[in-house]
Amino acid sequence: MNLSVLGQDVNAESATNIALSNEILSFGETETAIYAAPYNSTLKGAGFDDEVSINDEMTVKAGSYQDANSGLMPFIYNDENGTVKFVAAGEDVLKAAFAQTEPVIKA
Repeated sequence: MNLSVLGQDVNAESATNIALSNEILSFGETETAIYAAPYNSTLKGAGFDDEVSINDEMTVKAGSYQDANSGLMPFIYNDENGTVKFVAAGEDVLKAAFAQTEPVIKA
C-alpha cells in the first residue's frame, strides 16, 4: 500500500497498520508507530526550539519533552497549509518512516 502524508511518501515498511480516527492518523508497527494530528495551539513558548531535518523536503520542530510512560516525543510540522503534530518514539523513527527506500515486497 502507498501512503503519503503531507505530500511526503511513507516508505513501505512503515506504511502498515494504517488507521484514522478522531483526526488522528497512525501508521507503523508498535515500536515504530507514528501518530499525526492537527496542532491548533500556539508554537510560541511551546518548547519546540530545535529543527530536525526528516528528509530533503521536510523539516520539523522538536523539543526536549519525552513522555515518561510511553517514551513518545512530539514533533511539529508547519507550512502555509497549517500545523501538524507528529508523535513518535524519537527522531530516528520519524526519519526512518519518511526515508526513501526501495519498496519492500513481502510474500
